[in-house]
Amino acid sequence: NYQRAQSLLVHWTHTFSPRLVTELHINYLRNTVLEIVNLNTGSRSQLGFTFPSQDPVEPDQMPAIVLTDFSGMGPDDQGPYARANNTYSLNYNAYYNRDKHLMKFGFAYQKIGAHIVLPVDLAGDFTFLGIFAGNPVADMLLGMPLDLVQGGGERSLARDRDLWGNYYAGFFQDEYKVRKNFTLNLGLRYELFTAYKDSKNRMVKLVPGAQSTVFPDAPKNFLWPGDPGIPD
Repeated sequence: NYQRAQSLLVHWTHTFSPRLVTELHINYLRNTVLEIVNLNTGSRSQLGFTFPSQDPVEPDQMPAIVLTDFSGMGPDDQGPYARANNTYSLNYNAYYNRDKHLMKFGFAYQKIGAHIVLPVDLAGDFTFLGIFAGNPVADMLLGMPLDLVQGGGERSLARDRDLWGNYYAGFFQDEYKVRKNFTLNLGLRYELFTAYKDSKNRMVKLVPGAQSTVFPDAPKNFLWPGDPGIPD
């Protein structure tokens, strides 16, 4: 497994006058995680599996076999897992001192990206519960699984999911020294975090009874960006 964090920070402070000081922070942060799973577990063609794998990286990987109350066989059902989080930050603050007031105000912005790769069951996943012969191993020897689950779709080690969101914040604060032994702190802050969007519009929304016009062959109840009422 692999994990790495990288950061770059630029800080600038400027004094306009004895009363007014400002500061600017520009920051970039990247966290990368890669988890390797057990994929080299056997050849599907040599073991007699004839249905195709959906995994373009390991096309001959045998499917996973789940046996209730026994150890399973084959690869992990999820993985390899990779994630890279990128955060771009901008913060600006100003400090103004006048008479009995120390005022602070500023704003912040962040652009947050999450690049995720998480393939699931691309080689297939058989489950044997023993509901046919009374024993999971017997069900497997008879070739009678409860079900077969297989994933599909995109698998790009660069951007299987490419999500981006935005964060905005602004504040104003006043420390008012009413008397020597009494200080009044007043302030207001507003924060807004926008919903994540996929760079390739692959987010889906559940709307009971609706039929997608972007993907008219898709099952009902699911809408994609570009469908009525679903913004890009």
